[in-house]
Amino acid sequence: MRFFLPYWFFSTLALPNSGNVATSTTIRGSIVQKPQINHERILENEQIGTFLLAEIDYSNGNARRELSNDRKNDRPETTLNIELPDGNIYTLTNVNPSWMNGKGKSLESGVSKIKIGKGATISKANIDLQGGAPEVVGGLFGRDLEDENHHRNLAVTGTRSVLAVKVIAADGEYSFNAATLSDEVFGSSGDPVNLVSQYKACSFNKLNLVKASDRIGSEASISNGVVTITVATNTSEGDGVMRQAVTNEINRIFGVSRPDVLANHVMYCLPSAAMSGIAYAYNDCRNSVYQNQWCNYLSAQMHEIGHNLNFAHSNEGATAYADQSGMMGYSYSSDDGPIMCFNSAKSYQSGWYPTKDITPIFADCGGFDGKLYGLADFDGNVSGNRTTVIKINDSRAGAFDFFINYNKKSGINSGTVEGGNQVMITTTGNEGTGYSESNLLAKLSVGMSYTIVDFEGMAGKNVVINFESVDSTVSPPFARVVITYEAMVCGSSTASPVTPPPTQSPTTLAPTIAPTPNPTNAPVTNLPTLSPTNPSPTTSPTPAPTNAPVTPAPTSAPTNQPTPKPTLKPTSAPTCGVPGSFCTQNSQCCQMCDRKKNACK
Repeated sequence: MRFFLPYWFFSTLALPNSGNVATSTTIRGSIVQKPQINHERILENEQIGTFLLAEIDYSNGNARRELSNDRKNDRPETTLNIELPDGNIYTLTNVNPSWMNGKGKSLESGVSKIKIGKGATISKANIDLQGGAPEVVGGLFGRDLEDENHHRNLAVTGTRSVLAVKVIAADGEYSFNAATLSDEVFGSSGDPVNLVSQYKACSFNKLNLVKASDRIGSEASISNGVVTITVATNTSEGDGVMRQAVTNEINRIFGVSRPDVLANHVMYCLPSAAMSGIAYAYNDCRNSVYQNQWCNYLSAQMHEIGHNLNFAHSNEGATAYADQSGMMGYSYSSDDGPIMCFNSAKSYQSGWYPTKDITPIFADCGGFDGKLYGLADFDGNVSGNRTTVIKINDSRAGAFDFFINYNKKSGINSGTVEGGNQVMITTTGNEGTGYSESNLLAKLSVGMSYTIVDFEGMAGKNVVINFESVDSTVSPPFARVVITYEAMVCGSSTASPVTPPPTQSPTTLAPTIAPTPNPTNAPVTNLPTLSPTNPSPTTSPTPAPTNAPVTPAPTSAPTNQPTPKPTLKPTSAPTCGVPGSFCTQNSQCCQMCDRKKNACK
């Protein structure tokens, strides 16, 4: 699993130091004085740590994660970081961009180990590489008994513990008491919607977040999943320095090597003045950091822990965060809402729901006309037939795939801010199974379609996604979605087909008793059942099509030629394997297929 950096990332590689005075016991070095910079240190010994990618989110006062209305600045700040064995995290600045285009592309946040060589400059919580680059090394940290919950065991299922940290600084503090924090995160005093309850609901009990175990330390104790940590740091020194001070205090007070010994996820709730962003987190890691009240807000909690679970941002068009159908887009200053889960790409990545994959260019492209259920109507059986996400696979290496869901606005997803009760189409990389930002492409209402033009770069080879209808007469209701490739229905592996897929070539001259689906791109009438009521078709279709039919009405008895005008007209004798007959690839029917001419040799 490799990380995918957004297109604007390289403009943020060289992040300036603020020049504030700071001390640290994490990396050994000698204090030197340089012009205009206070208390920098030169790294005397190389350091090996874990690579982390961080997403730092901002607000301009409108309760959303935006910097400004200027598109150039409407983006999160992404940083490269190294986590040392004691849990302290340093931001890497002035990294050589060419390294990112080479070896850096193989890095996995929370997994890859990197080495910082001697001579780097340390200031505050930053390490300035001065145009150099870290060295990628193999292996992971060795584990001992108290390290069994280390963040490299992160999963999107199972039981995971959470520790919320109320931080008191020298000149400010997180402004709520420990009991309130416990209620906002865990629902300890009856808060109806919180981090724990919504992840449990969205995952249908597949991911259960629990309170960190009670524990007595030398100067503080963990109770109800919360601990209060006091540091001597001033808010003016910034969140990086304060974060490291909190980490060091946790290690000292509880006698542990790193905070994630105490819990799988550790939330730092800082005073307002300590940071300009609303929150940030490290991908595939244990740490997340919040500005004061944002530690209480459901969407910020879900979003940042989502980063810990390796979910990337959900964008729309050219705007970061703008996909508001799920929790990896904007966040909102609301205590108990909005009640929603994740978009189609993240839902696929989570592994919580039944999904279906189709690869249109394969020869089995023989029939996708299926049912798509909203998240709230999933029955909890991931191997069941209530499909919630469809993946259209682009078979080219490194290509982005397409993901489709029915964003029904009900139950656990009743507060979805965008695209309620519509079919949503998103795209993302990394096969949809790892860290990659997604992009919302389309929101379809009933009767609308979306075309992926020149699929896989092949001119004229289009994939069309049709939102045909919603059946609300059954429980639970479902959306009927038809996906076609070159006017053929694709994805015969659908869990709940409305009609059986047609065979690749007719086996007899006359039509079979069971009619095949109408081959039009977007049929507007109900499809026939698996077998008709009477042995022969009726004299007129029932019900009548809403638009003018594209084929003559069927006669009372089968005719010698099929009326729907199939793509390949049947011959008077079977053509299977006959030289010159149509084919798409080698098969039992045609063992040598000329794919350029689509003809059997």
